[in-house]
Amino acid sequence: MRNMSTRTTALALAVRVGLALAVGVTTSAMAGPTPRTALKLSCDRGTGDAEVTVQLEDTMFGSAVGAPITLSCGPDSISGLRSDSIVDIEPGIGAAKLNSFFVTTAQGTFGCFGEGTLPLKLSCVDANSVGPTLIIR
Repeated sequence: MRNMSTRTTALALAVRVGLALAVGVTTSAMAGPTPRTALKLSCDRGTGDAEVTVQLEDTMFGSAVGAPITLSCGPDSISGLRSDSIVDIEPGIGAAKLNSFFVTTAQGTFGCFGEGTLPLKLSCVDANSVGPTLIIR
């Protein structure tokens, strides 16, 4: 009788281990990579100052996802850098809208607007094609 009890215990343990492994495999298979949306503002040589504020959205003309993101570049900008970038990890991002995009070049200060689905590339340039480019992917 003792042999039967050992077999039952061993079988019950094997079922528990198998169930735990199956649940663990299912959980890890369902977990995907962390969502990443990279934003980069690059200033060319003639840009004195550029600042853009971007609102990430779930879809074009959709709902906002997270808080607005501000990037700046150019020697006269807040950052003083040739480029500025950030990686956002909010899930569900499919589009972006520019809340503001202000640029200063030798031709003066001006602004641009735009929005679109990702990946998105927008340039805000003067009459001589001088100005920054924003890439979101």
